[in-house]
Amino acid sequence: MQGYKSILVHVTTEEGAAARLTLAADLAERFDAHLIGLGAGCINLPIEPLGDGAAAAMLIDIETGELKAELHAAEQRFHDTVGSATGTASAKVEWRAFQEFPATALAREARAADLIILGPEWTPANSNFNTAANPGDVLLRAGRPVLLVPSAAVTSPPSRIIVAWKETREAQRAVLDALPLMQGAEQVSVLEICEDEREIEAATARVTDVARYLIRHGIGAEGSACRRQEATFANQIELAAQAQSADLIVLGGYGHARLREWVFGGVTRDLLKRSKYCCLLSH
Repeated sequence: MQGYKSILVHVTTEEGAAARLTLAADLAERFDAHLIGLGAGCINLPIEPLGDGAAAAMLIDIETGELKAELHAAEQRFHDTVGSATGTASAKVEWRAFQEFPATALAREARAADLIILGPEWTPANSNFNTAANPGDVLLRAGRPVLLVPSAAVTSPPSRIIVAWKETREAQRAVLDALPLMQGAEQVSVLEICEDEREIEAATARVTDVARYLIRHGIGAEGSACRRQEATFANQIELAAQAQSADLIVLGGYGHARLREWVFGGVTRDLLKRSKYCCLLSH
């Protein structure tokens, strides 16, 4: 399988965006890929009419100006970060900006990319709603793998990878989508965590099959299964990642729809809420 030829990264002015911008530039250099930086945001519209409408129009103008300034700052940050990445040619760098919901813009513009890079830090409480993108919403709508990069993540391309295996379509898709990253990795471990000891034999056969598939692609991989010992599956996966000094977790993306957004469920939500590891998800 060839590497990613086009990468789309969500750019914001938040401090936590630095890690994903650096990683996006490094991956673009590694794969000689076209790198698209995307900034997007929307304004807060008045809920009630203000006076004769002149005040509302003034408020909209002010917020529109502030949004344009923020998008311009995001663009400058993108070019500054990418420009410092050795070997990234300007002809392979592109900026796109939109005044609309970021998740909507990212899902649509994903038509031009093999991989989307986002931050996982979105919550209504700790992010700027106007310029933040709900990762689950993007994952559900884009039809592309999403690489979530926390602010404290290691920014070099991953070398030690854990596949959190589950016998689902989403996990199978994630393995396929992560092949370019795995082909350059030092170690790939396929891990299935079982709730019952009696499941381990069948689980071991499954992950061994996945590991052999990866070996056929020239990837040094091994499979293992264990019973859950930690309080949650997410804790068990993080413990395995820590033991193997992993810098990327590959897993299927699972969740449910709620109004305009897609909410991660179970293990996925727990991992992204506090994990210091990059996570590649497919749906």
